[in-house]
Amino acid sequence: MGWFKRKRRRDDDLFSDYLRAKRNWTCERCKKYMYHQRHILDASHYVTCENETLRFDEENVRVLCRGCHIFFHKHPYEHTKFMEELLGEQGLQMVIVRGQKFTKRNKAYIKSNCKLIKLKTKYLEEHV
Repeated sequence: MGWFKRKRRRDDDLFSDYLRAKRNWTCERCKKYMYHQRHILDASHYVTCENETLRFDEENVRVLCRGCHIFFHKHPYEHTKFMEELLGEQGLQMVIVRGQKFTKRNKAYIKSNCKLIKLKTKYLEEHV
């Protein structure tokens, strides 16, 4: 379970909270509502979050309970089928192609990400 060992940044936390709220605190695979168990509701990346270009891409990241998240890490073929059902084959290919673009991470990038995610969160709160 190496994906929990990476260093989390401020923009990671903001994005995870934003996405969980946007997707109604519900696991997208098993449909369990997890608001009161948010510590086991993960933001799961199809293309690794080490890829800075897709780290905050809403199509690349799914909200999954810990059990479903672990299942997909152990069963990558099932993960791909799940993503294709959500995005379509062409949509998933577009995510993969977007991931081939290089994005440099620096303090300015992280700061602008935080600002953007805060704006998205505010918009979500005002329109829900």
